Amino acid sequence: MEKKRIYVLLTLIIIISLTIRLYFAFSTAYFSDDTSYFHLRQIEYIQAHGYPEFQDPLSFSGRLFLFSPLFHYFFAVLTYFGSTWYLTKILPNLFATMLIPVIYLLAEQMTKNKQIAVFTACIAAFTPIFFVETVNSLSVKSVSIPLAFLFLYFFANIQQCKTYCIISMISLILLDHASIIIILGLVVYLFILKINFMEPKKEEKEFIFFSLLLALWFYLLLYKSALLRHGIDILWQNIPQQFIDKYYYNITIIDTIYHIGIVPLIFGLIVIYYTLFKKPVKVQHEHHEQHRKAIYPIISIIIVTTILLWLKIIEFTVGALYLSILLVILSGFGYMEFHKYLQKTKIKKLGNIIFAVVFMVFVISSVVPAIFYSHDKIEQTITTKEILFLRFLPEITPKDAIILSLVDDGHYVEYFGRRRTVADANFLQIRDAKERVDDIKTIFTTESKIAATKIMNKYNAEYIYISPTAKKLYGIDYLNYEDNDCFKLIYVGEVRLYESTCK
Repeated sequence: MEKKRIYVLLTLIIIISLTIRLYFAFSTAYFSDDTSYFHLRQIEYIQAHGYPEFQDPLSFSGRLFLFSPLFHYFFAVLTYFGSTWYLTKILPNLFATMLIPVIYLLAEQMTKNKQIAVFTACIAAFTPIFFVETVNSLSVKSVSIPLAFLFLYFFANIQQCKTYCIISMISLILLDHASIIIILGLVVYLFILKINFMEPKKEEKEFIFFSLLLALWFYLLLYKSALLRHGIDILWQNIPQQFIDKYYYNITIIDTIYHIGIVPLIFGLIVIYYTLFKKPVKVQHEHHEQHRKAIYPIISIIIVTTILLWLKIIEFTVGALYLSILLVILSGFGYMEFHKYLQKTKIKKLGNIIFAVVFMVFVISSVVPAIFYSHDKIEQTITTKEILFLRFLPEITPKDAIILSLVDDGHYVEYFGRRRTVADANFLQIRDAKERVDDIKTIFTTESKIAATKIMNKYNAEYIYISPTAKKLYGIDYLNYEDNDCFKLIYVGEVRLYESTCK
């Protein structure tokens, strides 16, 4: 296939993917998750003051945040001379589509086949979980995932790309703590080479140990106080037990097919099996060994990701994101080997028909779910009426008011309402996180006015905010202890706002 044709096809895939992404992103004025508004607050704060808001007066009624601000500085610079609203919708999707040429480069290097590489890039463009999680979110993953796989491409050519390797790995460590998955995977890669009596390059060993030491040093320095406060619970970001199942849950075959797609899953698993457990024919031994060494880093990271998911040490979404793209890369190599095998059989003339069938299965199992679930996620986005009310909060509440809301509504109240909250979804550094989550649940479910009053006094909270999400979660339209004495209804509509007046 000619280079011009390859570039045209890649450009076409990027344009189609970006167009679909922007269609969904701009079908609503808001982001589909509350965490995006934490990032947006930090970006706007950096633009106004030049540094992040580590000491936040609103979250948990005042707390210290621990995070690496590279992502926020990056977007603060990129959005400084334009409309933040437009650019924070466009740029994450633009960066996410950069995964397409990166996967093409990795697949082409691995298979030495441009057609297969283009097909692999096409699969990567519509991997369901990556598409859905980055289409309408201001997410670090929209930048860190493409960067992680660009790093793997540099690592595969480390002798020619030492500088790029170092720059991309340092950026990855500063950008996203999930980069430790890649580093641990490369450590396992050295172990796999050892047990297969292969010798890694000197540059590979030096770089892997440098990256491991750098990551450990940086994360221990950044999260030292949180580690001393939470101990082993820091691995789960101090998330209360009540919320663990929301972020960390067991992976099943159905979940895997939904998040990854059946084509990369099948071909990827076949490659893993043949690479690790199947001995090559002697004639093909040297050729096979070269391919195995190129594939080992990908398989090693898959092993680490799977173990971490099984032990519930990383969030399911994070693990599934890495697992899906890694299997996509292997699927390209798997399909190439499958095609070679077909050429040796009596049905080799049906090669094009078989490819068409595989492509149709990919469309049905990956493209369709990606679009369907993206539409579903947009439907769950916070409504315009909710936003209008939250923007009205400063007009009807005192400046130092504390609002008790659903945990998932916390960042919305802080960003749009500019009011302090009892809790939001960032639990790191919070000693009484479990207690707060229990108390919030009690506020929405109890029938005792006395119990509710004690909780409100405990956190010095003056207002209770009931969103449509809270109504649906607890099956309520109003508080069971609503009265005109201790809990006054001061706003009613799609949302409800109560004022607590008793002590």
